[in-house]
Amino acid sequence: ALLNVASLPTRPSPALRRTAVLGEPVTAAGFPRANSPRSSLSMAEGTISSLTGIRNNAAQLQVHALTGPGYSGAPLLDHGGNVVGLVSAGLLMRKAFQNVGGVPQKNTIGIKPETVAQFVQTESLPLNRAERTAPMDAQALASLAGDFTVKVTYTATFDDDNDGTVDREEPLRQSQQPPRSVQGL
Repeated sequence: ALLNVASLPTRPSPALRRTAVLGEPVTAAGFPRANSPRSSLSMAEGTISSLTGIRNNAAQLQVHALTGPGYSGAPLLDHGGNVVGLVSAGLLMRKAFQNVGGVPQKNTIGIKPETVAQFVQTESLPLNRAERTAPMDAQALASLAGDFTVKVTYTATFDDDNDGTVDREEPLRQSQQPPRSVQGL
């Protein structure tokens, strides 16, 4: 999904690598427990474990990293701070067990940089391409990620008396489905 939020400050455009490399160490920068007021940026280290996703989907990659709800849309960064993909999903244990007869641990599905670039170009947005840079330490990488990673939360609105006005708002818990009006965002 592409979100356009006018109230955000201008943030630097992250550098998008051309390809991901099998076995490469990466770090996901996300907001677990995003609807909690105390939620803050968290970093999860991992390794690109496959250059194809679920059912050999060539637009995806797999990362061996402990992520969960709140990491969706998170950048996958190499040690130079370049984006090598975006977190898109985790494997549901029950489905994984049914499909492959076991439960992979710490398996995250990401979108390849080539697919991200195609989407950005289709939307006529500027694309910052970068080659690898010198490795950054963990603190510098976290600081860089904090410059361009934002927390997105869902808020459900309710018109309890059907008069066309909002009577109350409630943040959605991560286990809830968003209302139909925001599904697919």
